[in-house]
Amino acid sequence: MVVIQKAGFPPALGNFFRSYLTDRKTMYKWDDSVSGLFAVDIGVGQGSGLSPVLLGLYIGPVMKLFSFEPISKEVQLLSYVDDGTVLTQSTHLVQNLPKLKVGLWCYFQTAHGSRTCSGA
Repeated sequence: MVVIQKAGFPPALGNFFRSYLTDRKTMYKWDDSVSGLFAVDIGVGQGSGLSPVLLGLYIGPVMKLFSFEPISKEVQLLSYVDDGTVLTQSTHLVQNLPKLKVGLWCYFQTAHGSRTCSGA
């Protein structure tokens, strides 16, 4: 909900999404077997019309950050629909690990409403 708030949308929209995404239940079906209901506290229901809207609100700032921040010289973000990969390259794995750590930290920070990679 932080992303919606930081994007400048009215609180009523944040409240709508919050109510839509909380207190949900789901079940699994595999062939003839069906599980019981259990609580779901992450994600958006499969096939939901709100899924692409929420994805756009969430991934837009992340992609913007990776395009303009100095991090983009070291780490790239590849994204297709709702799948993404943070990658870097060098001649040695040991050189890649710190770069990936910074890239993933930036992704995490942005996903939680930050507009910079501070503290990476």
